[in-house]
Amino acid sequence: MITSSQTLIVAGTSVTTGFIPRQIVEVTGDIKGSSTVTPQPPQIRAINLLSPTLDSRVSYHGPAHTYINQNGNLITSAENEWPLEYQNGIAIGRHEPESAATNYQRDSSFTSISETTDGQNTVWVTSLSAGVLVNPSDDGSSFAISIEKPGWTHTGVYSEGIGGFIADDIDRPISENWTIDVRTFRNASSALIRWYVARLSATNYVYGRSPDLPVGNYVASVWRINTTDNQQARAAQIEVGTVPTSPIFNDATSQNTRTESTVIVTNPGGATGITIIYTDGTTRTMSFGSNQSVNIPVATQAWGTRYISQITYST
Repeated sequence: MITSSQTLIVAGTSVTTGFIPRQIVEVTGDIKGSSTVTPQPPQIRAINLLSPTLDSRVSYHGPAHTYINQNGNLITSAENEWPLEYQNGIAIGRHEPESAATNYQRDSSFTSISETTDGQNTVWVTSLSAGVLVNPSDDGSSFAISIEKPGWTHTGVYSEGIGGFIADDIDRPISENWTIDVRTFRNASSALIRWYVARLSATNYVYGRSPDLPVGNYVASVWRINTTDNQQARAAQIEVGTVPTSPIFNDATSQNTRTESTVIVTNPGGATGITIIYTDGTTRTMSFGSNQSVNIPVATQAWGTRYISQITYST
């Protein structure tokens, strides 16, 4: 019944007497068209790894390591620091944590190079007509080989034990930005190994000598660039496996090792897991399970080629 004010006629005069109480009818069972709304858990703010300041829900544990700053320079981080990195001056994210690695290429900063013949105690060797200089690189932390002549684009790994290339001598184009050149090979003997970081022909070349490389599977890497005046190479490296890690700089006698790094993402409360978003468009989802944190997997791609830009929480 609809509640309404009531009017009575008393001695010819209308009088408002009040309201008639609403009648309440109890209905049982389903009502057509009704629905139940389940409250959704609140969303948890994503971790933005393009921010210069690292989010407090993420922690990096590891040694000092090489990274690329806004000017494109190779810089050494502090211990337990996970710095923001850049490509062509634009923030790209943070690099994936890395496994432990040893750089077997001595004098990886090219602190000296000379014209020489095989058998002399020189790490870096160039041919008589090379026109090769060693200049400080623009980052101040490493040196670069500057090759004045164009066309020295080939790379390869040569074994003096077998007298031939164990990573073929092939043309590897150089871009106008610093890019990594990667060669994989197997060293089957204890013979001296040559890492040709630039080669035009059998009489025009630059290579580093490694007389103490253990038997095993390796990856050789070097960063190269084409400038208006020359070609440059820096951060030469030889390490175990197939994935080149961040540059490890050696002097003429050392083979330095960088220990493994770890990145931990904590659960702020209410999250079931995370999704890691990489700059190559791929993602990886990880569950917290009964734990309050998860570790980001170590890198499976060459250093400097893929970064982490964001981490989102699932609830």
